[in-house]
Amino acid sequence: MSSVRRGAKTAKIIRPIAKKTSDNFEGAWTTLSTAIVQIHSKNASSLSFEELYRSAYNLVLNKNGDKLYAGVKELLVTHLSNTASKAVVPLFPTCSAASNSVFARESLENESNSAAAKMVKDAIAAGLPNGVASFTGGDEFLKLLKSVWDHHVTCMIMVRDILLYMDRVYVPTAKKPFVYDLGLDLFRDVILHSTVHPIREKLIETLMNQILLDREGDVVDKFAIKSMTDMLLSLSNANARVGSGSMSQSTMSIYELDFERPFLATSGAFYTLEAAHLLATCDARGFLLKIENRLLEEEERVKAYLSSSTGPKLRAVLESVLIADKVEELVYMENSGLVVMLSNNHSQDIARMYRLFSRVESGHATMRKCITAEIQDEGKKINELYGGLAKPIPSSPSGAQGSLTAAASTPPNPIQWVQELLSIKTRFDGFISSCFDQDKKFVNCVNDALASVVNLNAQSPEYLSLFIDENLKKGGQKGKYEADVDAILDNTITLFRLLVYKDVFERYYKQHLARRLLFGKSLSEDAEKGFIGKLKIECGSAFTQKLEGMFTDMKVSEDVMSSFKALPSSVSNSDQSAIDLNVKVLTTTLWPTFPNHPVTYPPQLQSLLSRFETYYMSARHSGRKLTWQSTLGNMDLRANFPKGRKEINVSLIGSILLLSCFNEADSSESAAAIPFSTIADTTGIPAPELKRALQSLSLGKHKILLKSSKGKEVDEDRDTFKFNLSFSSPLAKIKILTISATSNAASASSSEANAEREGTFSKIEDERKHQIEAAIVRTMKSRKRMDHANLVVEVTEQLKSRFMPHPSMIKTRIEGLIERDYLERDSKDRRMYMYLA
Repeated sequence: MSSVRRGAKTAKIIRPIAKKTSDNFEGAWTTLSTAIVQIHSKNASSLSFEELYRSAYNLVLNKNGDKLYAGVKELLVTHLSNTASKAVVPLFPTCSAASNSVFARESLENESNSAAAKMVKDAIAAGLPNGVASFTGGDEFLKLLKSVWDHHVTCMIMVRDILLYMDRVYVPTAKKPFVYDLGLDLFRDVILHSTVHPIREKLIETLMNQILLDREGDVVDKFAIKSMTDMLLSLSNANARVGSGSMSQSTMSIYELDFERPFLATSGAFYTLEAAHLLATCDARGFLLKIENRLLEEEERVKAYLSSSTGPKLRAVLESVLIADKVEELVYMENSGLVVMLSNNHSQDIARMYRLFSRVESGHATMRKCITAEIQDEGKKINELYGGLAKPIPSSPSGAQGSLTAAASTPPNPIQWVQELLSIKTRFDGFISSCFDQDKKFVNCVNDALASVVNLNAQSPEYLSLFIDENLKKGGQKGKYEADVDAILDNTITLFRLLVYKDVFERYYKQHLARRLLFGKSLSEDAEKGFIGKLKIECGSAFTQKLEGMFTDMKVSEDVMSSFKALPSSVSNSDQSAIDLNVKVLTTTLWPTFPNHPVTYPPQLQSLLSRFETYYMSARHSGRKLTWQSTLGNMDLRANFPKGRKEINVSLIGSILLLSCFNEADSSESAAAIPFSTIADTTGIPAPELKRALQSLSLGKHKILLKSSKGKEVDEDRDTFKFNLSFSSPLAKIKILTISATSNAASASSSEANAEREGTFSKIEDERKHQIEAAIVRTMKSRKRMDHANLVVEVTEQLKSRFMPHPSMIKTRIEGLIERDYLERDSKDRRMYMYLA
C-alpha cells in the first residue's frame, strides 16, 4: 500500500469536460416543461423554483438556449390554443335583435336617409360587424377573458423567474423578446388575434355594445371593461416593436389599433345620429343642455375605463359632430336660437352656449356675428321709431356727416332715442359680465355694433347732447337725485365714446350748456363740472378748454355785478331803482355764436345799460368792446291788469316791445290797436324776431296781447295788436315761452330743423378746415420733410379724437397751404412735401 508523503510533488491530470448528450437536455426539458404545465394548472406550490432555475441555467450554460427558448414558445402556444378553444370560444356572446338605442332607432327609422345609412356602414367597417346588434352574455365573456388574461400574466411572471438566466444571457445575444414579452405577444397572436377563432372581433363587438349600453343609462360592469382596455394597452403592435430583445414598448399599442379606432368611429356615428335626433325633437336650449351633459359623461367614461390618451381624441370627435357641425343651426334656430335667448334674457343658456362653442374654432365668431346683427336690427328700429331716420344717407366727400335723412314716418324723440340705446348697452354689458366672462372680443363686438347704430344717424351728436341737457337742467328728469343723474351720465359717456364726429357733439353741447348757464337752468355746478371732467378724460383738455372757460366767465360776471351794485351811483336814479340788472359778460371766443340784432331799448333800460357799460370799460377793461345780446336775455315784469297784478317772465325781445309800445296802454276797452309796422319802427326788432315775440304774447297759453286777425301767422300789413285788459290767470307768476323759429314748439328736447342743421354743419365744415390745416402745419414743422401717405396718416391720427377727416379733404388743405407758401413740393419727388419756415 502506497502513501503520499506530505509535501511531495504529484502530477496534475486535466480531464476534458464530458459532452452532454441529448438525454441530458431531454431530462432537464422534461422537468421544466412539466413545471410550466403545473404552473398553468395552478399547481405551482409543489414546485422547487431553485431546482427549476438550476435546470434552465445548465441548459443555457451548455449552449441549449435556442432549444429551451423554442420549447417554451411551443409549450405556451399549445396552452394558449387549448385555452382559446376550450375556455374562450364557448362563452362567446350571442347576437340578438337590434336594441332600442338611439343608434339603432335612428338607423332603422331612417333607412331612406343615405347619410344615416352611410354612418352605420362606416361603423360596421370600423369594427362593429353587426352595427346595431345587441349581445347576450357580454358581461360573462369579458369577465372570462379578464380571468384568462390575469392568469396568463401571473403564470408568465413565474416562468420568467425560472428562466431569468436565459433572459440575461441568451435572449440579448439572440435578439429575441424576453420570456415575459414573448408570453404577452403569444397571447396577442394565439388568443386575441387568433386566425382560427374570431376572438378579437367578438371582444371589440362586446366592448362597443357595453359602452353603447352605458351611454343609454343601462348598468354595465365598468371594471370588466376597464380590465380589457388595460389588457389592450399592455399588448404591443407586432409590426411596430422597437428594438428586439428590449423592454421598450412600441409606439402604438393594440389598444389604439384594435379598440380606439373603431371606438372613435362608432362614437362619431352614434353622436351624429343623436345630434340629428335632438335637432328634430329639441329646441336650442334643450340641445345645448343635452350635449353639455353628454360631454361630461364622456369625460367620466374616459376616467372610468378608457386610456387618458383617448380623452382628447374622443373630445375632438364629439366637438366636431355635436358642436362644430351644428353651430349655425343652433345660433339661428327659429324661436329658440341666440336671438331669442338675448331677447328673453336667458343668461344661463347664453353662458352655456358660450362655454360649449369655445371648444370649436367658429363657435364664438358665429355668436358675435349674430349679436352684431341683433344689435344693428334693434338699433335700426330705434332709429326709425325715435331717431327720425327713414334710411341712411352716405357721408359727404369731405368726411362730414351726411345730410338729413328722408322724411321719417314718426317725429324724432331724442331723449327716448338715447334711453333706448342705453338700454341696449346696459343689457349687453350684463351679458358680457354674466355670460361671456368679460371676453374682449365680445366687448369689442358689442361696441362696434352699437357704434354703427349710433353713427348711422347723422343727428346722433345732437340727440346725445339733448339727452345730457335734459338730465343736467333743473326739472329735466323729475324724481331723480343728483346721484342718479351722475350714474346716467356715466352710461352716456359710453355712447359718447362711440361717436365718430365728436366735434359735432361739442358744438351742440356748448350751445346747450350756454343756455343752461345763462338762464340759470343747471341742476348744479358740481354736476356740470363733473360731466366736463368725464369729457376731459375721454378727449383731453383741449376738448374741454372752452367749456371750462364758460364757467370762468360766469364766475367773473358775478364778481363784476357785485362790484357794480355796490356803487351808490348805480341806483341813484329813482326810475332805475326798480330795475334789478344782472349782466353776464361772455368771452366771444369761448361761447357759441348766437344770432344778434341791434334793437332800440326802452329809455329806462337803455340808461342803466349805458351806466354799466361805462363802469365796465373804465373800471375793468378799457380796451374791450361790449356787444349786447338781445336774443339771450329775459326780464321779469310787474304788470298791472284790471283783474290784478301779475309778474311776467318774458324774453328780452318781448319785454322791449311791451315796455316800448304797451307800457302806457289806455285802460279803456276802446284803446287803439298798434299796427305791426309801428311796433317794428319803435323797437327796431327785425321782422322774423318780432313775429315770434308777438306770436308768443298773443297766441300762447297766456294772451297778454290781442291780435286783430285769427290764425297763427302774423301779417305785417294788416295785423294790429293791443294790450289785453281782460287778461286773468290764477297764477301770480307767469312765464311766456318763446315760440321757436321752426314749426315745432320750443323745447330743450327738440332737435334742430333742416335749415338750421345745414347751417350748423356748414360752420362745422369751416372749423374742420382750420383744424386740418393746423394739424398739417404742426406735423410738418416737427418733421420738416414728409411724403403724402405718411402725412395723411399722421393728420388722421391727430384728429380722430374729434372727427375722421377724409383723405380728399386733407389733400385739399395741403394744396391750400402750398399756395400760401407754408409747404412746397420736392422738385424731384412730387409726393414729398417740405416745410417752409
